[in-house]
Amino acid sequence: MSENNRKAKFYKLARRQKATLALVLRMGVKLALTGVVVGSGAALALTRLVRSLLFHVSPPDPTIIVGGNLLLVAVASTASYLPARRAASVDLIEALPSE
Repeated sequence: MSENNRKAKFYKLARRQKATLALVLRMGVKLALTGVVVGSGAALALTRLVRSLLFHVSPPDPTIIVGGNLLLVAVASTASYLPARRAASVDLIEALPSE
């Protein structure tokens, strides 16, 4: 096997791993952002119901809402990255069931 052929196979494998990693991360972050949008809308809609339960915090406090959303996206990104990294490192030939 020539050196150029080995390099070409290595680069092809690296591109596939990066594409797999990006795909799984994109799916996880997309799901998290959907949850942030729906959850923020529901939280803002329900502020009148929980107003009596909150002390020293206004219900639509932007700092709390943005901080909670950022935390959710950070945790979801980390939770997506770990399986994505593992999926990117799996050899496709070994993952296919043998007949």
